[in-house]
Amino acid sequence: MSITIPQGNLNLSRQVIRQCTIQKQLSIKTILQRHYLEVVLQQKCALPIKTLHYSHVDKSSGFSTCN
Repeated sequence: MSITIPQGNLNLSRQVIRQCTIQKQLSIKTILQRHYLEVVLQQKCALPIKTLHYSHVDKSSGFSTCN
């Protein structure tokens, strides 16, 4: 399964990162998970990858937790 993410869609990216850093929970589908967020953090937000740690992915719900 693959998904196309519009390159201009920074609002989604920032919203997802803000949810993660403030609420400590990342409510995005599994297919949007690690790689895309790392790219966003590195290229768009200029944040180090180590600020996000993926500890668990619940494949039944498609939710990922962020420590």
